[in-house]
Amino acid sequence: MKKLFTLIFIGLCFVSTVYADKLSEHKKVIDPKLNNADAYFNRGLSYFNSKQYQKAIVDYTRSIELNSQNARTYINRASVYYQLGQYQNAIEDCNKAIEIDPKNALAYHNRGCVYRDMGQYQKAIEDCNKVIKLNPDFIIVAYYYRGIVYYMSGQYMRAIDDFNRAIKLNPGISEVYCNRGAVYEKLGQHQKAIDDFNKSIELNSGYALAYCNRGASYGQLGQYQKAVEDLSKATNLDPKCGDAYYNFACFYSLRGKKSQAFFNLKIAIDLDKKYKNMAKTDKDFKNLWDDPDFKKLTK
Repeated sequence: MKKLFTLIFIGLCFVSTVYADKLSEHKKVIDPKLNNADAYFNRGLSYFNSKQYQKAIVDYTRSIELNSQNARTYINRASVYYQLGQYQNAIEDCNKAIEIDPKNALAYHNRGCVYRDMGQYQKAIEDCNKVIKLNPDFIIVAYYYRGIVYYMSGQYMRAIDDFNRAIKLNPGISEVYCNRGAVYEKLGQHQKAIDDFNKSIELNSGYALAYCNRGASYGQLGQYQKAVEDLSKATNLDPKCGDAYYNFACFYSLRGKKSQAFFNLKIAIDLDKKYKNMAKTDKDFKNLWDDPDFKKLTK
């Protein structure tokens, strides 16, 4: 069964506001005759929260025009650019926020997240190191985040060390155990991985990704009934859990159940096109590679 495990990422954070976060209220605040940077900031935040990203950019840009020395506005606009996949713009806004406020841990954290998604892992780690030095309130997030980057860059023992640090500081965060379990799986330590996924589920019984990961671990150990039960639980909790459907497809392919393999693989591909290329090189599907239906599905 395919070893497909999911880590939980931390995205960019944004600066909230003390004002009521209701779009209708912020629309009333802005008088076009007034140069009110905070009003545009607040409405930009509301647009961001309602996923109206282009409108959020317009308002944050207007706020910056009225007050170019507010680091939090650049941080928030960077978060919008990140959501839109405009990574270079996000980096530039984080840089500007750091120029204005060199001790702003949030700006370093957000820039590190962008570097991570750009594959610039060393820069991401350096930004996380800066966060750890600057703000003790961010230290758990920083260890957790740096652990993810270490994992992504193949530094598995360092990843475990950082997840251990985060757990020592706060043993009640389900996601940290889930991520550490994924690292243990990468190292072939299946039982340690299952123990961590168990703890993650104990802390959050509705955590679909923990079930998905544990199911994959059971598959590696040949405990197929448990694997099926966990993957089914994952898809029931989160019908958009693509990794669970993909692992189901692998499971059925290896057992020669072609129709069930195609059914689950199609769901996975409909959720994320990345599974097409994965399936074409995944030996779990080797017996299906020459099948016309497989070729059509992964075309």
